[in-house]
Amino acid sequence: MAILVASAPLPAAPYVDALRRAAPGVPVWTEADAPPPDAVEALLAWRLRPGQVAQYPALRVVCSVAAGTDKLLAVPDLPPALPVTRVVDPAQALQMAQFALACALAHTRELERYAAQLGAVGQAMAQAFLAVGYPVAGWSRRPRPTCWSARCR
Repeated sequence: MAILVASAPLPAAPYVDALRRAAPGVPVWTEADAPPPDAVEALLAWRLRPGQVAQYPALRVVCSVAAGTDKLLAVPDLPPALPVTRVVDPAQALQMAQFALACALAHTRELERYAAQLGAVGQAMAQAFLAVGYPVAGWSRRPRPTCWSARCR
């Protein structure tokens, strides 16, 4: 089975490298490689352009590089009998859940308002982070001390 990675706008290199390591005898191409259209049997993609699938007459499967297939199924000329698969990755599911939680917390805790008011609070936060060893950089509209660490005083 020969695979074409058409993951734009996502970079193709990580997928190509992983596939070549996992299956060294299988041809893996990017669109920049201009593979022979009749050799492509699997298409790994994030989205499809109209007419893109029709370019590959030997195509047997389309696989989404994302958790969903919405961007692939939205193409009107996708043959109904062509299998479309997706990634099932517990780590990705956890990351998506954490992102959704972060968005909900940002909304319910009004973090945009706090970000606009950071001034003195930002200074206290910088001191707290420095106290436990995290590097800190900041910006302020008003002049502030350049170093809050005890080493600088």
